[in-house]
Amino acid sequence: MPTVPVSQEAIALSITCILFGLYLSTLLHSLRWLLFIDSGWKLRSWRTTNWIMLLAITALFGFALANLSLALQGLMSALKSFEKDGSAHVAGRGVTGEPTSPSVVAVVTCTTANVSALIADCVLVLSSITSKLRTAIHTGKCRLRRRKPCLQ
Repeated sequence: MPTVPVSQEAIALSITCILFGLYLSTLLHSLRWLLFIDSGWKLRSWRTTNWIMLLAITALFGFALANLSLALQGLMSALKSFEKDGSAHVAGRGVTGEPTSPSVVAVVTCTTANVSALIADCVLVLSSITSKLRTAIHTGKCRLRRRKPCLQ
């Protein structure tokens, strides 16, 4: 990981925080449609709630929040060290360019980013399969009681 000046990291995190606010508003909007019925503010029954999507959305939000908070914590520690000794670089490599050992923060950030991508891929595949099955059932190409396969 190359060294990044604190000023560039602060600009990047400011934009990230603005986009996270946009993400938070769309998250609340999607939670409204997952948890409440379409014609009002009455909660859906537990049988009609799409629990897989709710779990995926909650996990993605938790991972995004963890990544943002770890990045903000790294920026605050870099600003603290800048005030202390004048080194104006975010952690990752030393000022001399020598790589430092991977910290817990770097491992957690990498892991949450990869797991988020996997969850998003799984949701897309699941959505594609259910869409294909619904189309096959509605067009009559798939009969669930007969021995005709649904996905061809």
